[in-house]
Amino acid sequence: MGWQPVQGVTESYLKPSSHTLSAFIAARDADLDARIRAALDNAAEAIAAMREPFASTSTDASMHNVNFAAIEACNDLVDVLDEAIEIISK
Repeated sequence: MGWQPVQGVTESYLKPSSHTLSAFIAARDADLDARIRAALDNAAEAIAAMREPFASTSTDASMHNVNFAAIEACNDLVDVLDEAIEIISK
């Protein structure tokens, strides 16, 4: 359940079409496109590794590393999407 927002971003970015955001970014910066794709995959995988309900596991010491990894993966995704915004805004 927690990964659904990332899945939505992934589907929006890669939506099967010749006019995807991915195609737009790749035409301007292929490396950034690859980094966005990797960050989307990493965030989805890290979130999927978390146990639900998060409210219960957020204070579980045994889940600290898993939860922190998901937060870091989401932060990495935000960073590369910020780079994409710079390209889109030009």
